[in-house]
Amino acid sequence: MYDTSVLDCRVGTISSLASRDSSLHQIICLTPAHAPGRVPVDIAANQVDFTAAELMYTYRQTVSVLSVYPAASPVSGGTVVRWCS
Repeated sequence: MYDTSVLDCRVGTISSLASRDSSLHQIICLTPAHAPGRVPVDIAANQVDFTAAELMYTYRQTVSVLSVYPAASPVSGGTVVRWCS
C-alpha cells in the first residue's frame, strides 16, 4: 500500500506538482504553465516510479477577446454576437 499523502503528478517533463488523493478513484493535479501542445501525464506514489499510462493533456493557446459586437442585446436573446481577438 502506498502513502497517498505523497502522490506526485508529472505533466510533460515537470514533476512534483501539488497533488492529493481526492478519493479512492481520483487525483487532482495542478498543471504548470506550458507552451501549447499535447503532453503526457503520469503519477507516482513513491516520488520516483512514475506511471507510463500514456494519458495525454492538451495545452491550448490563451484566447483574449478585444471587442464584442453588439455590446448589448434584448433580454429575449437570439442576437448573433461577433468577437475580435
